[in-house]
This record gives sequence, C-alpha cells and structure tokens, in this order.
Amino acid sequence: MARNDGMIVVSGQTPRGRGVDLCAPRCRIARVPRGVRPAGLVLLALALGGCADRPARDDGLEALPASAVARCAALAPRRDIPVLCPARLPAARWYVRYQTLRSGRAEYLTNLDTKPSLSGDPFHVLAGGRRGRFSLRTDRGRWPANEDLERDLGLVGAAPRKPGRPGDTKARPVRPTVRHRAAVDRHPALLLQVAGYPNGGVHGGHLAVVWNQGRSGSALSVHFADRSVRPRVEQEALLLASAAAMSRFTVADAG
Repeated sequence: MARNDGMIVVSGQTPRGRGVDLCAPRCRIARVPRGVRPAGLVLLALALGGCADRPARDDGLEALPASAVARCAALAPRRDIPVLCPARLPAARWYVRYQTLRSGRAEYLTNLDTKPSLSGDPFHVLAGGRRGRFSLRTDRGRWPANEDLERDLGLVGAAPRKPGRPGDTKARPVRPTVRHRAAVDRHPALLLQVAGYPNGGVHGGHLAVVWNQGRSGSALSVHFADRSVRPRVEQEALLLASAAAMSRFTVADAG
C-alpha cells in the first residue's frame, strides 16, 4: 500500500517484493483524511474499490459462531424472501439475542448483541430484509424520500409531536441522514447515519447500509461505541465489508 499526499493505492507483494495491484483494473484510488490508521486505509480501499469478488485475507472481520448463523438461517422456511445472515462481523463475542424483530413472511430483522453486554466495538447489529426493493432515492440528504415507507425494517424512527397541538398525536417520522452512496458486492447502496435513541428507534445511533438483491431489499446496521477509537472511514469500511459477506450468504452456508 502506497501513500502520497492523502492518496492511497492498495497493492500486494510477490515473493520477490514486486508490487501487484490486488484487484486491478477495478480498484480506485481513494482520498482519505490524514491520521487514519493503515488498517482503515486498506479496509476503505477494498470496500469502495469494487473488490468484493476477491475478499481480503485480513478484512477486520471474523466468522460468526455456527450457532448464531444457524439460528438466523432457521428463519428461512418461515419467510417468502431470501434470508441473508451476517456471517462475518467485526471481532467480538456475538450471539443472536432475537431471531427476528419483524413478524410475517415478508420481512425479518435479526438482532445480534455481544457478550458481555455492550462489549466490543461495534456491540449491536441488526440485519434484515423485506419483500420489495428499496427505492434509493433521497430527499434533502435524508432517506427514504417517502417517509411513510412500508416495511422500512425500523430504519425510520419517530419523534413525539411538540406539545400544545390538541388532537395531533401522530409521531413525526425521523429519517436517517445519508452519508454517501456506496456499493455492497456490486449492488448500489446507501450508507446512512440513524438518529440517536430514542428518536432513531431500534436502530438508534447505528451506522447503516441499505441495498437491493433480486426482488428484495436488505439492510445491515451496526452500533459502534460512543467513544470508538475507530475513525469514521474505518467504521464505514467495516460495515460495507460485513454487508458484502451478508449479501453472499446462502442458507446452505449454515450447514
């Protein structure tokens, strides 16, 4: 990996020490902030460079315990959509706390936590899918453009109305902020920042990504520690790498 005035180029090393582009010709050069750790630079280049078909040997992720993957995958017979499980996540002691927070055959939302509670960085993950593709259209830096989106997988939060309005009891939708457009294993995606809890709802405070596969919409969100030592660019790269692994999941992978 070479650096020059804030630019990075990812390369490998042959036994003779000659630099080799890891995923040429599709990798891009990315501009990143000064002071970002080398691991974050590698993760960013792989996540944004279109190298999903050649996973890095050290992407900062670890395989989930087989028991957690199996519990998520067990949803498949009860759903009319493909169930994609987050088979690789940033290193921590992960377990499935709730198999799904959404009922019915048209959607699911699996909740994973760490042991001990709140340990790890990130420490909370939500992975889900829904029947019907997401519109990736945005509105003034917010997603979705339609704040009344059905089967939003909990990504649209709610805030109480201001007092002093008799008869107005409906909560105000709180949509995530769009960080930027991205890609999940070549699928167009949006990287989102969800409002903090409680207004952000079940995803409150999470960094999230949404994308489409086939006729379904998918989402993955992670909650990094409030005082995380990971730079923003590294957090985004870890999320995108986790989502890419999730996008390639099949129930057969659960054994």
